[in-house]
Amino acid sequence: MINQELQNGIKAFDVNDDIVKQWQEIVNCLAILMNVPAVLIMRLNENKIEIFRTSKSKDNPYKLLGNKNFFNSGLYCETVIRTNKRLHVSNALKDEAWKDNPDIAFNMISYLGFPIRHSDSTPFGTLCVLDNRERFWDVEEENLIIQFRNMIENHLELTSTVEEVHRLNASLERMAYYDHMTNIYNRRYFFEIAESTITLLKRDKKPISIVMIDIDNFKSINDTYGHAMGDEVIKALPQKIIPCIRESDILARFGGEEFILLLANSNRDNALIVSQKIRSIIEDTSVNGIKFTVSLGLSQINLDDVSLRDVIKKADEGLYQAKNSGKNKVCMN
Repeated sequence: MINQELQNGIKAFDVNDDIVKQWQEIVNCLAILMNVPAVLIMRLNENKIEIFRTSKSKDNPYKLLGNKNFFNSGLYCETVIRTNKRLHVSNALKDEAWKDNPDIAFNMISYLGFPIRHSDSTPFGTLCVLDNRERFWDVEEENLIIQFRNMIENHLELTSTVEEVHRLNASLERMAYYDHMTNIYNRRYFFEIAESTITLLKRDKKPISIVMIDIDNFKSINDTYGHAMGDEVIKALPQKIIPCIRESDILARFGGEEFILLLANSNRDNALIVSQKIRSIIEDTSVNGIKFTVSLGLSQINLDDVSLRDVIKKADEGLYQAKNSGKNKVCMN
């Protein structure tokens, strides 16, 4: 049925300007979250596929409305639309079926795409992420793309009322600023909110401390129990930290198994007490039977500090000391 529809040609579905802006934000946001050079929304137009939205990310070789002949073109997206199924190619150069596809010319060797369909099941196009390096995606990352794909399909049926646009903006903002695995702030948003918080606290001459937290021997956890269990440990860590801090404090995932904590109106002594409490609680608990510990480094922000990154560097040096002196420790710098 799908192939017959494509053979006959499907006229491009017109999307209103408000929704187009939303879709542009989606591909931009997804490119950041997935750390890829290109995220595309492809649209069927007659018997061709066109690039309808392309992320404004560094090293993205794809331009808007670049038409490609559909039939027998060899595009990744052609297969997605024809089969109405997800397609993952980890490295086209190692895959006999994909080593000659047109995207190789752009050095896009890794692909993950999902079909976008109207409510009556007719194809609209695809949402896909492409990379110039070999990639294997975990379940959380694929679910993230599916959420955005579902949002796009919902947009196709929505009217562009002011209230709906505001709601979609709020939803998109949350997905852009929260870490999808742990549901706490991500690194990007930490810097954004921390800078404004520090400005206010400095104005009132209140102490601020930064704590870096890193899971000890995390590679060993992955090697022994598998990456899925390692992900469970990462997910569980914020839930053990949050009861130890206040609503005014800011916790974020800094990257991998590393977390960062801003303690508002807290000097080094208070920060040390909180840090030791976090260290002790984690040492005394487990996740699915797995015992683990954390190392922590902390530093206090002074009124004459040049930047937030300078203070983070000091806290990171404290973390390094804690790691090198036996782990499961708190070190101040």
